Amino acid sequence: MPYISLIFLCLFFPVNVLLHAQEIDLDRLINDSTSAGVNNLNASINSVLNSSAIQSIQTLGAMRVNLAFTSAWAVVNQEQRTGSLANTGNFKIPFFQMEIGLPYRLHVLGRAMAFKFGQPNAENALLWGVGMRYTMIEEASSLRVGFLVLYQELEQLTDFDIRMLLIQTYLGYFLPRVDFYIAPSASRSVFNTHLDGQPANNPGSLIEAFLRLNGGVHVYATKRLALTGNIVFGEYLALGIGGSITLF
Repeated sequence: MPYISLIFLCLFFPVNVLLHAQEIDLDRLINDSTSAGVNNLNASINSVLNSSAIQSIQTLGAMRVNLAFTSAWAVVNQEQRTGSLANTGNFKIPFFQMEIGLPYRLHVLGRAMAFKFGQPNAENALLWGVGMRYTMIEEASSLRVGFLVLYQELEQLTDFDIRMLLIQTYLGYFLPRVDFYIAPSASRSVFNTHLDGQPANNPGSLIEAFLRLNGGVHVYATKRLALTGNIVFGEYLALGIGGSITLF
């Protein structure tokens, strides 16, 4: 019963959190520097999300559930702190992620976070994602090889939204109570602006694909409880830290 209650709270009561992102003037982002501003914003969000997409390198087993909470930071380069992003500093996003094990080493996953976003009038933004993970090799005693595909959106903002697709492979090795992995990945994003007078069928603007390297470690305090740490080397340096619990 405590596990069921925890899942219910995480799914139906999104948490409002204070972010460095609140320092971004969204009106200026759209009106003064749409292309550069949204590209930088997208790069920071993608880096942060990539830092914690892999919550485990091992298969869960059919109908087992892993629930994780992560807070991740992107280190914004000084040369990118211009225009509407001049005051961003480091960009932080905390979020929940849930992964459900299916037969044949396949997993489905979802993630979500609702938060206040932007200045001078903060908006209620929604960040969500769905995807799948598949472990291709796990017969070797301590080796894991797999891939992850994740679709994500930042939406419910007045002037724009961002859609992101992440494809990530991983090579992991586990010891008793400790997992290590490296994960090269690529992502491609589209942002849509929906200003007054703009055609409703606007296809959006493609944001270039980014290739990056992600690494991480999971330390298991028990068989069910793990602490996670992640790092992304990409267009932004991003760090993530959190914890997860395997239910049922």
